[in-house]
Amino acid sequence: MYQESKPRIVIPPWLNSAREKAIVLVVTSALVFGLVYIVPGPFSRVLVQLGNTAFSAGHDYLGIASYALARLSNRDLKDSLEECLTCDHQRQFELAINSCTNAVTIDPDYAAAYSYRGVAYASLNKYDQAIADFTRDLELIPIATRSLINRGLVYMFQKRYDLAISDFTKSIEINPEEPQAYMNRGLSHVMLGETKPAVLDCQKAVALEERYWNAYVCLGLAYSGEQEWAMALTNFDRAIALAPSTQRSYIYCMQGSAYATFGDLESAVRTLEQGVSLDIAGQNDWCKSALENAQQGVPAP
Repeated sequence: MYQESKPRIVIPPWLNSAREKAIVLVVTSALVFGLVYIVPGPFSRVLVQLGNTAFSAGHDYLGIASYALARLSNRDLKDSLEECLTCDHQRQFELAINSCTNAVTIDPDYAAAYSYRGVAYASLNKYDQAIADFTRDLELIPIATRSLINRGLVYMFQKRYDLAISDFTKSIEINPEEPQAYMNRGLSHVMLGETKPAVLDCQKAVALEERYWNAYVCLGLAYSGEQEWAMALTNFDRAIALAPSTQRSYIYCMQGSAYATFGDLESAVRTLEQGVSLDIAGQNDWCKSALENAQQGVPAP
């Protein structure tokens, strides 16, 4: 569920043309490579600190270049980070944590390594460690929306919805074009029973990304809370049409529960049966209970 969402790239006024950016990069690279061969270890840390400063000021091109040169000048750092990312992608989270820990031991200021390790901790439900890492990333780069969004998600898992909303709101203030922040904030509002702001947030997420199936689920839940059943069912249908097959069981179950709540038990049974039949991994046991209730003529609470 975690996504590394970078802040929107802001091009400084002194980098307005491709030619100027290329010249700056070439000159910077030449100077850096000359220094790398003289003091490779310490200079990589200077580059990382320069990168953090650049990212924090919104100069992403300079930050990316500084980080890349830091990795080139410190092979141990480069190898640890690559192994961390590879293990993360392969869902070998314990190994990812070990590799990211090596990276931050080599350079405690390499902010992205805390973000990567936080994702691994969160994937293992080690939420306190994840929050600590996302917070450290934000201390080094205060506008790192990747960690605001991911820390907000962890707060959601802990049912600390007010804190989650605060982080998503900060992320939106930094980058108002990121649909995931709106969708997650909308879901947090749903969990607090605040359906009106949930509808607005999830509508914004859809406006930014028309095929964002998660946002349609959010709208289905929010409209259910508003007892606007036609709108709820329509949005669940949109989510089902767009979602990957592995996620459709959950959406059918949510839609079936909506049918049961407003008393259409025949449609509820039909829809819940679809949800149960698609739940090959057995992740939605609650759906079976909802189906049994609907079959016995018991509306959802």
